[in-house]
Amino acid sequence: MIESPNLSFYALRQLGQGQYRIIWYGNIIDGLRGTLITVVFAPYIQSAGSSEMKCDFTNRIPIRLPVAFLRRFRIGDIWENQQWTGQVDTQTQETFNLQVTSDSICVLPIGAPLEKNSNHPQYLLPFDLFEGHREHTQTHCLRFDLDDGAILVVPCMELIRFYFGSSGSFLKRIFSGAFALDQLFQNAKLNKRTGTANIALAADLSGVAAATVARIAFCKQAKNAARWIVNSHVASLVNKQSYYPKTSFPFFGSTDLTTRGRWLVTDTSRVFLVEQLTSCTHPFPFQSLYYTSSKSLSIPNDPLKRDNTANDDPADHNAQKIELSDSQVSNLLAYLGLTEAYEGRPSFPDLVNKHILRTNKQQQGTKAPGCSNIQELGAGPSTSTVDLRGAELVSDLSDVISALPETPRIVTQAIKAYQVIEKLHLTWQPFPGQDESTAKLIRGDTLFKTDIVPKLQKIWAGILKVNINGIIASALILMRDHITEDADDHIIAVRLAANYIDTEIEEFCLAYANRTQSSNFNDRIVCMIESAGATSILDVLHRLIWINGPLFGQRPLRKGETDLLRKIVKRSKEPY
Repeated sequence: MIESPNLSFYALRQLGQGQYRIIWYGNIIDGLRGTLITVVFAPYIQSAGSSEMKCDFTNRIPIRLPVAFLRRFRIGDIWENQQWTGQVDTQTQETFNLQVTSDSICVLPIGAPLEKNSNHPQYLLPFDLFEGHREHTQTHCLRFDLDDGAILVVPCMELIRFYFGSSGSFLKRIFSGAFALDQLFQNAKLNKRTGTANIALAADLSGVAAATVARIAFCKQAKNAARWIVNSHVASLVNKQSYYPKTSFPFFGSTDLTTRGRWLVTDTSRVFLVEQLTSCTHPFPFQSLYYTSSKSLSIPNDPLKRDNTANDDPADHNAQKIELSDSQVSNLLAYLGLTEAYEGRPSFPDLVNKHILRTNKQQQGTKAPGCSNIQELGAGPSTSTVDLRGAELVSDLSDVISALPETPRIVTQAIKAYQVIEKLHLTWQPFPGQDESTAKLIRGDTLFKTDIVPKLQKIWAGILKVNINGIIASALILMRDHITEDADDHIIAVRLAANYIDTEIEEFCLAYANRTQSSNFNDRIVCMIESAGATSILDVLHRLIWINGPLFGQRPLRKGETDLLRKIVKRSKEPY
């Protein structure tokens, strides 16, 4: 993950000196500078007569922040001098195995009594146990009754932050009004047989939102959960008042939900208040996702664009500080993509081993070689009358920088086409000692723990298992990323021994990247495609089929070969 500069938030100047803990999410307000959310802070101070730190819940300080920044603000985080300190103050971490159905969940204001007709009403969060929500008892929360009689409570704003907050542009969109969900994408298709999804994102959404938008496009419950957020906003516009949004889980089914929070126990109830959602294992409704996006994001300290000069000291970049505000931003400048600095497991483990790839080229200027001249970024409405750049807070920038280059994209498409041929089977295999997430084309500099050779950044590698009638062989596929030169070895296939090891693969990758091939390397080459041939899916597919001859000493296809290839290529374009 690319590290963002040090971020501070202008609105937090109201807090003054000292440390503060986020204790609750308040109401949503529509202002002249966009949609704002009330985030409630409280002093985080040292206990009297002790070195232990604690939160003073009686001194609650509401701060209004752009909703586009919600991803960065989690209940339980400790802030100081307008910046997150890296500390998290939550009592415990719990993982719950949930079976989410329409009957198992209930969304209600947190201040509603559990029994309407009781003379002695009981509440989910009684003030004597927790009072972070004292001024915001209309906050909607999701209630889930656990099998052991305990109650799980999740603030709806935390559900929004976790499930819909992967990108600031999507958060701005979903809080934009009645038509927020209209035209999230220009088109969306899902091949139910293969699980391959394709989506063309709306012009105002960056690629980081692709998985979220795809979930809404292909899962009815996700769309309902998003629609609930929008409808909450519409109702407030009619009444001309601030509001507390409603939502739910964006799926039905089972999940292992990992959380941070606190147990609130009385004589009659056990309630776990979720302050942070950290991981959800429910699968997304696709196996691989290919998307297009026309929104440009500049990237701070982009390692692919950084000049290799002596005065390019990473420490200088890390020391940089950027202040974020709700100011208006220019619609002529690309937003700067900024990641969160959260530690721990991935939010959605299901996505770790799935392809999520951009299939169109970035617009010129999308990847910035740094941002040393930027001191302020905004999140307000866009206009052509200001020169302030906008900020896009995102969960991860890897999707933005790892859009599949031209050659790997063509090869990936050709392999998919090849897999429809009966009795001939190609499958990607993981690299030795690595998990299934490497069973695909991988950029060369991410494969090895040795010192990075700069030229490895320009090649891609993958291991193919070739199976003909039960006879199996393996080949290492190597390619140069873009077709920018006239090379005889733009794509090559290298025969691997049956018991191939990682050092052998590293040797071949380095030899290919540096163009210092050894006799051992040259003797193993079973297929070579020049730059001109690398531009055509049909040509690549034709040559991939001929891998089998050198690997197995036989010619796999004869009759009707050309017509068959054309049909396969035509079929292969459907998932793309």
